[in-house]
Amino acid sequence: MLYEVFHDKPFKDHHPDGSKYMIHKDFSPTPRFLEIPEGKYDGWTKITLVRDPVERIISAYCNRVLDLNIISPKHIEQNQMDKYGLEYQPPMHKFMRNIEKYRMVSRPVWHHTDRLTSFLGHDLGYFDKVFKFGEFDKMVSYISEHTGHEAKLPASTNRSKSKRSFESLGENAKQSLLNYCAGDYALLKSYYSPPSI
Repeated sequence: MLYEVFHDKPFKDHHPDGSKYMIHKDFSPTPRFLEIPEGKYDGWTKITLVRDPVERIISAYCNRVLDLNIISPKHIEQNQMDKYGLEYQPPMHKFMRNIEKYRMVSRPVWHHTDRLTSFLGHDLGYFDKVFKFGEFDKMVSYISEHTGHEAKLPASTNRSKSKRSFESLGENAKQSLLNYCAGDYALLKSYYSPPSI
């Protein structure tokens, strides 16, 4: 959607020769909030889309660990796993109880589980509009209204095949995950509340 807004043409995920083209080439790397020069976007309309912190981490686990198998010998050397006492393809409760360690051995895990405060800062007042995950129609309408371009949300191609829930975790794993997400819940206190154990 944002590709079309910026380039005024539909995004195509393949080059003319048939090779795959990744959208990340246009929108990466994602800068950390503190890396953005102060005042760089003064005068811009700034929006963000936020998701429940626990749901976001569980989704990252399902997509990256279960579906894409990134915590495997193909991606991480055994000596790195041994250094932190970790196991390959961990069940969710072990991943959540050791999330900081898994972040140390896997860059994809580090990126996809990095705290929202890393990307959004500690004050949502920086943004002109905040949308909750699921408010996609509202976000599309807002972008269309403010850009003069008819934005359209494409069909999702990045849904996790695997599904897991917070309720399926044991008490210790739940507490570990809540501790990890505490800062993000503080940031999003007007939008989300942490689940009960």
